[in-house]
Parts: sequence; C-alpha cells; structure tokens
Amino acid sequence: MKKPKDAPHVRLYFYMLESKAWNSLSPFSQSLYIKIRKEHRGQSENRFKLPYSQTGYSPATTSRCLAELEKWGFIDVVQRGGLFHQCNIYALSERWKSNALPEKGKSTG
Repeated sequence: MKKPKDAPHVRLYFYMLESKAWNSLSPFSQSLYIKIRKEHRGQSENRFKLPYSQTGYSPATTSRCLAELEKWGFIDVVQRGGLFHQCNIYALSERWKSNALPEKGKSTG
C-alpha cells in the first residue's frame, strides 16, 4: 500500500515564530509572508514577482508589508521594477535568522 502524499502546505517552524524578527512584523506582513511562501514554493532560486493586485491588500498596505519583510530579512529585492510599471523581483531570504534568538540574559516571555 502506497503512502498518501501530504497535502500542499507551508511549514513555519517554532524558532521562526518565536524570533524577534517574526514578532516585529505586523499581522498583515506575517500574512503576506505566508501567502508568498504558499504561492511561490518550488520556484527556481526562490525568485518571484508579486504584483500588488495579487496580494488582496491595498497598494499602500502591500508596500508597507514588503518593506517590513525586507527590513526584517524575510525577503530581498533582487531587481527593482521601476519604469514601465514592471514588478520588482524578490527572493526569499534567511537574513531574519540573525535576529532569531533572544539576547542572552533576556526573558522570552
């Protein structure tokens, strides 16, 4: 008997969910990160375009969320779109791990 395949899913590990970086994100940014991971899994080099119209948020909220995700190290801008209304190209990043652990001697609660 064959083992059934897992349903598609996005893994979020406890060490990320408990990190300073994750907890510094707004709920909208956290939600957008999960959406990015869901929609762009398995793409080569983790590069992706994200048209604002596909986020479900207003352009202002999307812009703020992307800036937060970049600031805290969850995504990087690989190429700026700019002219002719082209989308930026992003890549998933693990820079957030540099902020993942609480400082020594500090309580996590």
